[in-house]
Amino acid sequence: MKSFGISGKLLFSGAPSSLFSIEPMSLSQSFGSDDHSVQPSSDFILVCGLGSLGQQCVRYLKEFDARVIAIEEASSRTWELPELPTLLDEFVIGDCRQLEVLERAKIAQCRAILLVTSSETVNIQAALAARSLNPAIRLVIRSDQQNLNQLLGQQLGNFVAFEATQLPAPAFALAALHQETIGLFRLGNQLVRVVQQQIEPEHPWCDRRKIYELNNSTRTVLAHNQVSPRFYQ
Repeated sequence: MKSFGISGKLLFSGAPSSLFSIEPMSLSQSFGSDDHSVQPSSDFILVCGLGSLGQQCVRYLKEFDARVIAIEEASSRTWELPELPTLLDEFVIGDCRQLEVLERAKIAQCRAILLVTSSETVNIQAALAARSLNPAIRLVIRSDQQNLNQLLGQQLGNFVAFEATQLPAPAFALAALHQETIGLFRLGNQLVRVVQQQIEPEHPWCDRRKIYELNNSTRTVLAHNQVSPRFYQ
């Protein structure tokens, strides 16, 4: 990938910093059996909204052996994915905006929640409710309200929002599995993810002294935010 010309020395002397980069990716590779970047977790991933997008998210999450709980307002005798009931570890009927429903869905034991109902208002309200019950949960929501999404990201933290018409279901599932993914976009036929890495003294990249040395065929550094004056560039 093209370098953005970021260079100069980096002296990692103990203070944390953030490094932002972009990485091209293949959805088939990301959800293939040879990709071990995401390990199965004992925690759950909660999917709210079992329309077409939600059902596909469940399917992709199960390819990583994720334990999936779903919330839907009503049960259905017929699903787009006939095998959906067998993919779910638990199924809760109710309004995902209600605290009692989220608690029944074990929100405290979930590491991520995908809010992919057809209503952006419901998704945002449910995100606020989920954060109140689980301060550490990863929030992945379906919304195209860019200004509002940016504000929510600043207020809630560990939050990412995508527009369903722009990205397929695997992208939503991937964002729930990869905590460091803060954005996804298409460049032609290529899916690219934006990654934020927290650089601590023990980080494996600390053995490099120049930012440009982090660039390779699958990674391009966009920015490096220095937290301490002891970091020099």
